[in-house]
Amino acid sequence: MHPRAMEAGSESVFRLLEALGHVSRFQIVRALCERERHVSDLAVEVGLSQSCTTRHLQSLERARVIHTRRVGKRVLAALALERPEIAQVVGWLRGAPMPEGSADAARPRPSRPARARRRRAAAIDPPAG
Repeated sequence: MHPRAMEAGSESVFRLLEALGHVSRFQIVRALCERERHVSDLAVEVGLSQSCTTRHLQSLERARVIHTRRVGKRVLAALALERPEIAQVVGWLRGAPMPEGSADAARPRPSRPARARRRRAAAIDPPAG
């Protein structure tokens, strides 16, 4: 993005970067680069619960990064490609390789219960060291 364009729309750019600053929201946007998706499909893809995914989508919608629409009982999410800065980010995401060492960041985090089980197991049987 051109620096002057960034100055003119700095609030908009700030909101976009703030929205993409969370790993889960970044993963959701990356998944939406390909096509419009159902919330439940996104949840599975990024490894989050449906309610957590919905909260992230609400945040992205408030930042005007995505649009949602209801089809029957399901909610579809799509990127707001009519906004030039969103289209520019999507172009970058489609063409840019993931940064080196980011494989772990792109991997979905285990669910909250799985993390809790691991912590309990570690507390009961600490690793030998």
